[in-house]
Amino acid sequence: MTSKTVKTADLPSDDHKPPSESQLDELRHAMRAAIEARDISEIERVFVWAHQILTNAQVYELRYKRGKNIESQRRYWEIALGIERLRGQWLIDTEKAALRLIRPKDTKFGVPTGLVVLDAPGRPPRIFIDRKKSQDLQAFAGLSEEQFKAVLADKTKMLTVAGVLRLYATPKPGHSIGVLGMKSTKRLLPLSAIRVDEQAQPRPRLLAQGARQRLRAVNGQLGMGKARLDRLACRGSRPYQDEKSEWVHHAVRHAGQSLR
Repeated sequence: MTSKTVKTADLPSDDHKPPSESQLDELRHAMRAAIEARDISEIERVFVWAHQILTNAQVYELRYKRGKNIESQRRYWEIALGIERLRGQWLIDTEKAALRLIRPKDTKFGVPTGLVVLDAPGRPPRIFIDRKKSQDLQAFAGLSEEQFKAVLADKTKMLTVAGVLRLYATPKPGHSIGVLGMKSTKRLLPLSAIRVDEQAQPRPRLLAQGARQRLRAVNGQLGMGKARLDRLACRGSRPYQDEKSEWVHHAVRHAGQSLR
């Protein structure tokens, strides 16, 4: 599905005219003529027309998905994805032609501009594209034709615009794409930070060395404790036997934890 906003009540009747590939050609010609004429109202009308066809395609895609008709579902998914790519390209073209407002941060919404504007929060839609959607669609339109064809040719999945963008996302330096598209940070450790005797050794050998080091530390503690007990015995200390038992129990428990 290319949208999650379609509801069951929106499903068309059987006599509803389904969208077709020819409508994409009509949209292309209409927008090209509107941009050449620099007709703002006509440009907005074509954007609204494209939104209507997109909604119809999404509705039919949902209908055939529920009917488990994969072939028909895929046909309307391709139409919907093609319209999304068209809308992204139109956003780029209208900006290049200085026909779309690139709103500065301090510009108030609702001020007449005489240009195509994106939908503003809390206001009636004009072209059914807000700022976030505009960014996604322009990025989608920026993919190469080979990349777009590869998405359409993959018969194992039907990606949304967001899914396609994740598929071709370029990780930032020091980041990688983790589970479910989440970004994970990698800590890069220079070779100079690794001890020379560890650089060329396999992991099992390093683990064995660590175990031997912990064992030497435990033996050192045992030696110091035994010397202390010997001094208490020479002094004839009365709690010698009790302290010896308690110390031995503590030393054995500590040795077991250290060697895990």
